[in-house]
This record gives sequence, structure tokens and C-alpha cells, in this order.
Amino acid sequence: QLGALLLDVDASTASMGEQPLNLQRLEYRLLEFLMRNIGRTYTAEALLDRVWPADSEASVETVRGYIKTLRKKLSAAGPKPAIRNIYGLGYKIDLSEQ
Repeated sequence: QLGALLLDVDASTASMGEQPLNLQRLEYRLLEFLMRNIGRTYTAEALLDRVWPADSEASVETVRGYIKTLRKKLSAAGPKPAIRNIYGLGYKIDLSEQ
């Protein structure tokens, strides 16, 4: 749990308060990875290696698209943990942005 954001790792579901988030499988995996590594910054390449299947043809642009979509879904649900882009370094969830 991170603020109002709750992940149910057994069911692979996420909710913001009482509102369930309709996340695709990879959106959920990306959010779970970032939440398990709060405060750590990961490049798009590192996220691609750690979150996407090894046989995936996804690219860095794919990661950026998923981050953008995930931010929108979290914003629509209410107060959110901030998924930040640290210029030149990568992405992270930052508790100081809550």
C-alpha cells in the first residue's frame, strides 16, 4: 500500500481507495515494480528488462507509453503517488510528491 493506492498481489489488482483501477497486465506489473522499489530510479531500458517478458519486442517508447497511460489512470482515480521522470536518469515513484 502506498497512500490510497493498494495493490493486491495475490489477485494482481489495484485500487485507489474504494475505486478499482482497470489496469492491463503490464501496467499492473510496472506499477508493482515501481512500488516495490520506492525512491529508486530506473531507466526505460531497465524497466523493459525487469518488467516486460524476455521475448517481448517492446521498446523504450513502449515503456514511455505505459508510464503515460499509468499516470493518467492514477490521476483519474484521485490522489496518487507521483511517478516522476528524473531527466536523464529514468522513472521512480517519489513519496515526497504526495
